[in-house]
Amino acid sequence: MKSFDVTKVWEILIPTGMPVAQKVGNDLSRCIALLRRQTGLAEQLCPVKNSDISFPDDTVPVIVLNAEAGGRERNGFSWRVGKERIELYGESDRGLCNAVFDFLAALGFRWPKPDEEVLPESRDEYHIEEEYTYQPSSVDTMYRRLLFWGKDAPETWEKTIVWAARNRIDALVFSLRSQLMWNKLAGTKPERFFFFLKKPMQPSPSRDKLLALAEEYALSIEMGGWDLSCLLPRTYYKRHKDFFRMNDGKREQATNFCPTNSDTLAIIRQEAEKVFRAYPNITVYHFWPDRGYETAWCSCPTCRAFNTEEQNRIALGTVADVLRDINPKARISCFENSNIKNDIALRPNLFIVGRLPGNSGAEASGWFLSETKVLS
Repeated sequence: MKSFDVTKVWEILIPTGMPVAQKVGNDLSRCIALLRRQTGLAEQLCPVKNSDISFPDDTVPVIVLNAEAGGRERNGFSWRVGKERIELYGESDRGLCNAVFDFLAALGFRWPKPDEEVLPESRDEYHIEEEYTYQPSSVDTMYRRLLFWGKDAPETWEKTIVWAARNRIDALVFSLRSQLMWNKLAGTKPERFFFFLKKPMQPSPSRDKLLALAEEYALSIEMGGWDLSCLLPRTYYKRHKDFFRMNDGKREQATNFCPTNSDTLAIIRQEAEKVFRAYPNITVYHFWPDRGYETAWCSCPTCRAFNTEEQNRIALGTVADVLRDINPKARISCFENSNIKNDIALRPNLFIVGRLPGNSGAEASGWFLSETKVLS
């Protein structure tokens, strides 16, 4: 067990040319000042200095932040505690952000929900059970994502984004259904292809500000959710009921569609291409069946030859092929959580998600939902 001596005036050294290091360095300095205040000392901020310029002598205790120049899918980190030197390291700037907040959590800081910060109990020395921690980069099933879904207004997002970074969320996911999409990410105006928008989207300085805040914390931006049905306009129902899924002998407009209908798939390809071309910088999408109907696919005579997961793969395979041709480096998540035999091959640019946000076990798998954003 090691201890962190809050009575010392630590210097925080950060690497050159890494804005995220400056941001989390300032957060680290602020938290140490809070520990000093509740211990009865002056609330003194730790100086944050460029490690290429500052050369403190051996008598100055230092906290050294460093990171590789890797992509943000590399979210691994490590930290080591010494008496006069603490090292926080990330496999990318995203990993460094995780390292800083994991270290603060080891000291006893907690952020159960936005606007709530719980400090450790007051003491001169804060004991840390582990003097060394290492967490390698996550696979997709543990990459931590927060899905903005529901009625959250952009005015609440700033606090939520900070909360997400402090709780080591790696990516923010924005639903295609939302009228709050980011104009700054689009190559074309969203209303040209998001047929379900009730009114044209307008530029929003607040959205740009929030996107900039996400960048400051090295949070990736992803798109999607329960949005697969968005690629089939519901307006087709009046003339082409056969595009939609059959349930107990009747076609249903509201949820999912018929994935074996060639005309349906042609429309899906067309709409998917519009989305992917409009957002060329997005590298991860999520297209799941409608919420609550994830396993409710079509029972028409043709579809009955396929189980629900095979139908899902048929639909997603169509979307994945479009994405492969437009952005070969991008990927799509595929929801599957059963052991049903599946004879439809999984496309190389699809990856499996076994738990969806808001469901039991989802947070343990790295999925968080904006409308239930509270940690115990």
